[in-house]
Amino acid sequence: MAHIFQNNKVIPIWMLNHRSAKEHVPLVRTYAIRIFYHSNSMDSEFGKLVDSPLYTKINPYRFDDTKSEEEQEEGCGEDFYPITDDIAKKMLLDFLPFRKNIEELLIHCDYGVNRTPAVAMAFNDIFNLGNFTDVIVEQFQGYNPLVYDVLMRNGCVIDGASA
Repeated sequence: MAHIFQNNKVIPIWMLNHRSAKEHVPLVRTYAIRIFYHSNSMDSEFGKLVDSPLYTKINPYRFDDTKSEEEQEEGCGEDFYPITDDIAKKMLLDFLPFRKNIEELLIHCDYGVNRTPAVAMAFNDIFNLGNFTDVIVEQFQGYNPLVYDVLMRNGCVIDGASA
């Protein structure tokens, strides 16, 4: 899928767990994507990031670590909250207006090993952030392929939104 962005610089991506993200102090303009499983974690004081004017935007999203379409179809009761096309589109469209004015991207989930790298790889591929996706795959072999696939499937939403 071809996208409209041509990037002549690399936007570093911080892929962190919850604890590291809370302690991270940005040194440059940073866009933060926070991935939660429980909705009560999204609003708690316990989970806030460092207060910094260098965070251009902090966006929380809620989806669990379901790794396949089959798991998604089976469900896990009322606590089941899979990534959906709507969540993916919202994440992509939320990022779009900030894309050209940031110097780094911070992404975190609870442990930072499944959902976080999947989102990082998809954002890198969709927005041409200049990182090497194959290096991320090698580093995070447990990345969540469903999260990556759903974001990539919805990547075309940015083409129409930015035209």
